[in-house]
Amino acid sequence: MLRFLASIYDTLGVTSPVFLVGKLLYREVCDQNQSWDKKGPEYIERKWKQFEKNLPDQVSVPRPTTAFQEAIDAIDLQAFGDTRGTGTAAAVYDMVHQASGSNQRLLAAKARLAKNALSI
Repeated sequence: MLRFLASIYDTLGVTSPVFLVGKLLYREVCDQNQSWDKKGPEYIERKWKQFEKNLPDQVSVPRPTTAFQEAIDAIDLQAFGDTRGTGTAAAVYDMVHQASGSNQRLLAAKARLAKNALSI
């Protein structure tokens, strides 16, 4: 689990809200206080396999914020966040308005596990 989660290279955090689920499962294993070579509980292993199965094979995020090669009329930034007892996630989008139309793109995202026994 740790090797898989640590192998994700995502500087902008675009996939971090998705991998928050995997980090929660890893925390649950760590809370068992078992030795490293001991196999984890069966129910966590089932949840982990389901988590891996639901992940896409590849994620591609287009980096250009404009859809057309023309002047930009306006740019709006929109930020969304959500928090609960297990973690916090946020995402920032831009909406670019041009003469030919408008489009929006995900600029950055971030997700963190909440500290254990911390109330909101």
